[in-house]
Amino acid sequence: MAGFLSRVPTDAEFAARKLALVPSVLRADAESAYRRRYAENNQHGNLWLLALSEFAEKHGGSDLAASDRDICIRAAMLAQSPIAAAGRSEAQIRRELRRKQWRGIEKLAYKIGVVGKGRQEYASTQTICRRTQQKARWKRFADNASLTHGDKRVKLSTIIADSAQRRSAELYHLSKSLQTVAEQDGLHWSMWTLTAPPEFHPAPSHGKSSWNDQTDPRQAHEYIAVRWQRVRAKLEAQGIKLSGVRVTEPHKDGCAHWHLAVFYNPDDHAAIHAAFRSYWPTESGAQEVVGDPAKGAFSSYIFKYISKAIYSDDNAENATCKAADAWRSTWGVRAFQFFGLPPLTLWRELRKLETAPASDDSVTCSLWRAARRTDGAAFIRLAGGLAASRQRFRLRTTDDNQKTIIDRETGEESPLPVRQKWTLQTEPREAFTVILSDPREATPAEGGGENRIEKSVKNARRWASPGRALHTPDLPQALNGGFAHQWDKPPPSRPFLLRKTAASTGAH
Repeated sequence: MAGFLSRVPTDAEFAARKLALVPSVLRADAESAYRRRYAENNQHGNLWLLALSEFAEKHGGSDLAASDRDICIRAAMLAQSPIAAAGRSEAQIRRELRRKQWRGIEKLAYKIGVVGKGRQEYASTQTICRRTQQKARWKRFADNASLTHGDKRVKLSTIIADSAQRRSAELYHLSKSLQTVAEQDGLHWSMWTLTAPPEFHPAPSHGKSSWNDQTDPRQAHEYIAVRWQRVRAKLEAQGIKLSGVRVTEPHKDGCAHWHLAVFYNPDDHAAIHAAFRSYWPTESGAQEVVGDPAKGAFSSYIFKYISKAIYSDDNAENATCKAADAWRSTWGVRAFQFFGLPPLTLWRELRKLETAPASDDSVTCSLWRAARRTDGAAFIRLAGGLAASRQRFRLRTTDDNQKTIIDRETGEESPLPVRQKWTLQTEPREAFTVILSDPREATPAEGGGENRIEKSVKNARRWASPGRALHTPDLPQALNGGFAHQWDKPPPSRPFLLRKTAASTGAH
């Protein structure tokens, strides 16, 4: 009889088995949360851990614990199968696998409860560290790369270092120009804060959480975006047009919310308020603050939110900027967007031209002069003004990168001069020998080969250095299809070893 009975695992054995399903980066947090719940009620604690393990399996399972090397190998294997690849390149598959892993880990962090007010705010520590390491790799690449055109040579790191300041200056100028034109037209402005319902909030600051485990910050962002589109469509049907700026930020628990700065005709305020209230009936979902020039200008008010989205390693205000940047990177949320203005791409393309476009249209030349002298207000006026239901000018780009300005009123097309093409080159770097250790060292390889297979990889990736692990997306190709693919068992978990060889003089 005893042979038919199986021993019931103890709570400790049950916990160890379920915690093993949680990725190592979150296992300590999961164990701490479990012990806290178990101390209050052991049955509730075990049920919570069971639900957590099932949640982890549903949102990636073992893929959440995969190393970057494992992801690269899996992407290379999937790319070799036409059915699995489905027309995607290896780089696209690799990006999708990484994105799925990052978002799965972040959702698991929400489930454990480590993200929220008084805890890890806006994003988990693991996500912030991953984003920091990613930007550090970009910086090392930029330090060893430059753009060349003829005898001209510009360091890529110099361009990147100045980009945040140029972007900040451009956005402030456009906000100021928007304010100038709106004031000249006698428009008023309001600030709306739009929030998703409680089921999108994993750990709300007030009240009990009603998160349903099925939503994420990107879905919260899309929820608000769909209703904002309906608000604009409802107002458009009444002949009411809006202009302004939209900024997306995370709550402390990671849920997305919007800040909308809207310019409008003062006679339309009641209709605009009613349109917002038709989709956000309560103040908790949508709050309005009417702009008061005595308390502050529109450009200063909105730029407070925009500046937090322009994250720079050199002049970040505090850790909040890093956390918000990591949050946007993980969930693919656009930080801000102007609406009801002429196309800003036209503004940027004309500013890059050192000579006037070859066009007989005086308006096109006037647009170029306004852009070159950084007169955003004049540019907005010439391009059709604010909240134009049908902008007068648009920019068309062909497959050969030829850009043309099209005047919708006259039908005239004004091609822009083709800009110079620059070539990306990298500095000569050291080469390293990658040594793969086969765990089955008992038998030598066929043909008298060595048990330790050595293959040289020239121009090692920018983050490789002697004594460090080499993690490179190109490694499977560099190893003639990937030695790891030929193993009957999964490759060893230890990283590749590096041994410095002769200097390399290659360049991309």
